Amino acid sequence: MNDLNNEIAFIGAGKVASSLIKSFLKNQLNVTTLISRNINSAKEMAVNFNLKNYSDRIEDIPLSSKIILLTVPDDKIEETANRIASGAASLDDKLFVHLSGTYNSLLLFKLKERGALTASFHIMFTFPSKRAVDFGGCYAAIESDDEEALKILFQLAEKINLKSFSLNKEEKIFYHLTGVAASNFLSAILFEAEKAAQQANIKGKDFYNIVEPIILGTLQNIKKEGAAASVSGPIDRGDLKTVEFHIDALKKNISCGGKRDKILLLNYISNSLILLDAVKEKKGTLSTEHEKIKLQLISSLIEITTILAQ
Repeated sequence: MNDLNNEIAFIGAGKVASSLIKSFLKNQLNVTTLISRNINSAKEMAVNFNLKNYSDRIEDIPLSSKIILLTVPDDKIEETANRIASGAASLDDKLFVHLSGTYNSLLLFKLKERGALTASFHIMFTFPSKRAVDFGGCYAAIESDDEEALKILFQLAEKINLKSFSLNKEEKIFYHLTGVAASNFLSAILFEAEKAAQQANIKGKDFYNIVEPIILGTLQNIKKEGAAASVSGPIDRGDLKTVEFHIDALKKNISCGGKRDKILLLNYISNSLILLDAVKEKKGTLSTEHEKIKLQLISSLIEITTILAQ
């Protein structure tokens, strides 16, 4: 079973499948089959990658397929696995892998009951569209109770130029929260920065040209020193007046805006409270000025949540 020359099938013709299939084929892995509930999506992707088999029926997975990747949406993984498990074909010599960052391999329990190897495999990278992206050099988290499955997937990760590590089942959700905070929340923070820049009449490419150096500089500092040690700005300095000035400006903006502006203020407050935690880790304690900022932030948080609840 632990032979990467075995036939590989994909179930799901979405964003992750497109990039993975391209990488697999580039690295001489034997992808032969693509299944999707949308036959047009299956055909389009199969033709694009010159795959010999495509279908909208799970039952059409060839018996010769030994590694089957479930690249379906998270809320369809268990349903898809259970459908496969309900079939008559033997699963004893097959490995089923889902690509969710959130869920562990327990979603594939019915397949495991039928004798299959099961695992979860997640690449810490963003796949914004079906346009295939190069994820070489990124990290992959592998989780499974099956030693053979782990061995196969570590080999697979190396084959497609990924740096891999293993996770326990109970660690998986916190691993995914790591990615959400580092990627999705970063987008939210830069969205907030973009809206603030618009109030200063800074728009479009000018915004990104202006903030790119400070973003990259911050990331370099974090990589070198850690997030807490890299905190700077008014929160780090204990500058209460500046924080109050920020909050007042955002409050005034609410009067001429909608719910989005309230959310921006809420985001400012919550992120500032997190920064105070980072400052405490950095300095070992919070100063009197930091404690005053904390009280001001909590007071403003109570005020804005009351408004949002109305």
